[in-house]
Amino acid sequence: MFLLGAGMACAQAPATDTGSLEADILKQAKERLTLKPTVTINQIVSGNFVYSGIVVQLIRADNPLQLINPVAPVRYGYAEQNLVRDLITGRPSGLRLFSWSF
Repeated sequence: MFLLGAGMACAQAPATDTGSLEADILKQAKERLTLKPTVTINQIVSGNFVYSGIVVQLIRADNPLQLINPVAPVRYGYAEQNLVRDLITGRPSGLRLFSWSF
């Protein structure tokens, strides 16, 4: 009798909408996959524009001499941030003095 009553209660419970469950899963996946730009010392983000390079890094650093110090703290960034590499070989081909992207 107990099992029959429990079965009837489950049958009368409103069914969950699978469409909303799928929508929730898609929404969570999109939130996780959206790339948020990380701001470093060599970048200035202004709206949709990102300015970067050695000149920007010199302006933003509180002690610009630390930029040429090989044992400088991590907050001054890495030399690789402003290095331009060849797309085919991957070898360094220059330095990025100033660049902007949108």
